[in-house]
Amino acid sequence: EDGLAAEKLDVQHQYPQIEKLMGTIYSERHRYADAADKFRSYLMLAPDADDVAYTRQQLADMEALAAESSRIAQKKAQQ
Repeated sequence: EDGLAAEKLDVQHQYPQIEKLMGTIYSERHRYADAADKFRSYLMLAPDADDVAYTRQQLADMEALAAESSRIAQKKAQQ
């Protein structure tokens, strides 16, 4: 909840780390598409950050998990 509060306060995106923090929180909550969106935002806001390579890998992982979750949900809906 603190991450959400921080995100609401940083309306001008002066602290891109908040985006990364929210991505981590969303990934832990299995909200993979939301996590991917936050990691993508972080990379756009901080393209020269020291952890860009690691964050790109996190983004790729979240995109893969989001796609898999979507496939599973579609299979369940068809049953």
